Amino acid sequence: MSAPRHPETREDTLSSILWFASSNVFRQLLGAVTAFLRPLLLSPEQFGLFSLLRTLPLYAQRLHFGARGGLRYLMPLYESRGQTHAVAVLKGTVLKAALAMNGLMAAVLIAIAAWAPDLAIELRLGLLLTAAIALIACLVDHFTAELKGEQRFRLVGLSNYLGAVALLVFSLPLMLWHGFYGALAGQAIATGLVLGWMIRRRIAGRRSGFDWTLLRTAVTLGLPTLLFDVALLLIRTADRFVITYHAGFEALGYYALGTMIAGYLLDIPGATREVMEGKLFRELDTHSQAEAFRRYAQQPMVSMSFTMPWIIGPLYLALPVAIGQFLPAYDPGIRSAQWLCLGTWFLAVSYPIRGVLVANRWQSAALVILGIALCLHVGLSWWWLSSGYGIEMVAISTSIAFLVVLLGTWSMTLLRLGERPAGLARAVLLMTGLPLLTVTVLWLVAQVRLTDSPWLDLLIQWLIFGVYLAITGLIAIWLRVIPPRLIRKLTKFRVGSRTR
Repeated sequence: MSAPRHPETREDTLSSILWFASSNVFRQLLGAVTAFLRPLLLSPEQFGLFSLLRTLPLYAQRLHFGARGGLRYLMPLYESRGQTHAVAVLKGTVLKAALAMNGLMAAVLIAIAAWAPDLAIELRLGLLLTAAIALIACLVDHFTAELKGEQRFRLVGLSNYLGAVALLVFSLPLMLWHGFYGALAGQAIATGLVLGWMIRRRIAGRRSGFDWTLLRTAVTLGLPTLLFDVALLLIRTADRFVITYHAGFEALGYYALGTMIAGYLLDIPGATREVMEGKLFRELDTHSQAEAFRRYAQQPMVSMSFTMPWIIGPLYLALPVAIGQFLPAYDPGIRSAQWLCLGTWFLAVSYPIRGVLVANRWQSAALVILGIALCLHVGLSWWWLSSGYGIEMVAISTSIAFLVVLLGTWSMTLLRLGERPAGLARAVLLMTGLPLLTVTVLWLVAQVRLTDSPWLDLLIQWLIFGVYLAITGLIAIWLRVIPPRLIRKLTKFRVGSRTR
């Protein structure tokens, strides 16, 4: 029997974004500590192997063929019509389909670990642990999708808090005692703990029923979006396989430091996108195509352009000092990590477009653009590594691919709109000028070397860049990119968090 739905007061979009984003920030910060400990406690070769294996569950998360995405879109629709039985059967259908596919992938990984010849023992045991992680994560991801479909972002936020704490608490001692195996085991235990919490809170549980018609409906609705996400995932992860083939696990370990950081940088834009997409689909019929694009793509993209300097800038400046002081073995990965930080700007700003593409069924056309970006990325990375260039050029290739995604999806969407959205010229100017200006400022600030202390120089760089951030913040308020209502909400949210 399906777990009962807990009625909760629906929060406005801004409150949901702040709560969900704050949990992602917490997970990001605590996860950064855990992530920092991994390269500290693992050799570059072990860290490279860990990074490659952790890519496999990311692919496993997409083995529902779009049904989980369809679940998120269909649940609010069926609930609005009072079709509670359809919602219950839909949950059971999607869960069973996802578990079947993840079980198949886990079986393949176990078979490779058991019978493939000439595999190192670390890779064999790593594949077995990865299979377990994929199965547990499949359950957690499904029940999280249910919460998102019900717009219960506070519970999603709580699961983020719990998962981040558990990952740190279990990973640290396990890595100290068992190294590479402990890193994977800590991931499995933390994910299992989140699942246990969901069961205890009656978020997770048995989901009865299976309906082929509902499965086809969910897959039909979600598959184009899934293919879009898979293409983006391939763009973000294909470089790991190219580096492994050409340079081995050690070089991948250096590069993985940057991919790990880039992944954390994309958490906040990802949280904003998920909440905004829910609101877009609830209010889709009340706006024209152009107005929906302006509200749910153009405005968020401009806002994200003003947000990214705050996220990327301080980290970009800190990477040479932090890695050089705490992870000197990973010095060869500093430049690639900085390039990946800059490249995430383009991908983060492009995130809001997905909702408009889904709403208008344009994802299939966008796949052509993503396919071009993927082929360009793999081709450039392969060519540069074959020509003797280092992993820095692979990071540049990744950034170029992200830029192609942004420019391509933005241009295609505008061409398909029946009319031009209001404020288009200003948005283009801001989204073009701000990254160019920010990169220029970062390069100039990074040249500041006034003392013999790297930490003191970093502090001076942060202070100088802080002046630039303050100026961009004032401009954002003046241009109403950051509305006064957001400032009031942030203040209330922070005060409320302290009093709870």
